[in-house]
Amino acid sequence: MGHTEPELATSFDLKDLRPVAGRMAVAAAVIGMAVLWPFATLLDTTATGTAIATALYVCATVAVVVLANRFYAYDRVGTANLITLLRLAMIMALVATLFSPPLLRDPTSAWVISSFALVALVFDGFDGFFARRQGLSSAYGARFDIEVDSAFALILSVMVFLAGKAGIWVLALGLPRYLFIGAGLVLPWLMAELPERFSRKLVCVIQVGALIGLASPLGAHPASWWVAVCVSAMVVWSFLVDIIWLARHKS
Repeated sequence: MGHTEPELATSFDLKDLRPVAGRMAVAAAVIGMAVLWPFATLLDTTATGTAIATALYVCATVAVVVLANRFYAYDRVGTANLITLLRLAMIMALVATLFSPPLLRDPTSAWVISSFALVALVFDGFDGFFARRQGLSSAYGARFDIEVDSAFALILSVMVFLAGKAGIWVLALGLPRYLFIGAGLVLPWLMAELPERFSRKLVCVIQVGALIGLASPLGAHPASWWVAVCVSAMVVWSFLVDIIWLARHKS
């Protein structure tokens, strides 16, 4: 049950909301209240930062629910999607800190923030396992995970820049995915499906892990500069490998 493609809605209307999408919406609301606000309160982020982080989380979860209603093929939310929702809430909570740069520079707060981010990274290692174990692997879940990872890298790169650990060029560690998507609007062949590649996943983990390290009190000059440069080169290399593969296999 739930392993065949259901008849999916072609447009979104509350009366057409599938039960699984409704349960995902409830889970997102509960997780958001349990994670985002307590973290913002713990760090005493500004009201503006907390409000913007909350608004972004609401917008993101609306998109998650709408797309689940349209593309998610199963009738259970599954542990993997709950983990990704949890990671989304944690990552959006980090947005609140971007509006309080002194927090990013304070060693005690920086340890709390980087530890929180590290937990979010660790959780990333479990969603695929549970999706396979529960028989709920899907293109929707994989894309959901990729977009959360991309947002994570972008937010961390902004955090490192605001903390003064590296120059504005460190944003190169958070922007490649979005530049790639933008290029795909001009060159549609870039949007073709890519084969699985372990090195791509490894570079993603190194990328996020390095950014977390740079955001922590351990990320001090001049080491932070060299780490950022080396990891940026790895990210560029990984994207170039994919672009070359797509160019060779375009129809």
